[in-house]
Amino acid sequence: RDVKTGVWRVVMCRTSANGSMLVLVQTASFPEEKREEFTKPLVDALLAADLGVSSVFLQLNDAASDAAQPGAPLIHVHGSQRLEMPLLGLRFEIGPLSFFQTNPVTCELLYERALSWLCPDKNSLVLDVCCGVGTI
Repeated sequence: RDVKTGVWRVVMCRTSANGSMLVLVQTASFPEEKREEFTKPLVDALLAADLGVSSVFLQLNDAASDAAQPGAPLIHVHGSQRLEMPLLGLRFEIGPLSFFQTNPVTCELLYERALSWLCPDKNSLVLDVCCGVGTI
């Protein structure tokens, strides 16, 4: 860590209630002509593991931390570009950088409680001003 070398930064997985998984792999930059040499074995291994991987993204980050700089390259390398996340009878399509609740089961319980306190009727409009992808 003191010399700030290495390629791997972070691996992030999002799993939908339907069993689909989106994987984001963050690495240091490498030449574009080497991209397939890196991503093909990675995607093959993820698919062979039978984890339900439906989408894989590569994010390039040359910073010393896993906090990528704004505008860091994000490359879709396999599968769907969006992961479908069901929540309270609705379907949300999220990408690798979308803000979405990390625990959708608890999120549903929280939203159900909030809605029961609000007692909205069919003419009510409920807004979540800090909503990320707009879950309320």
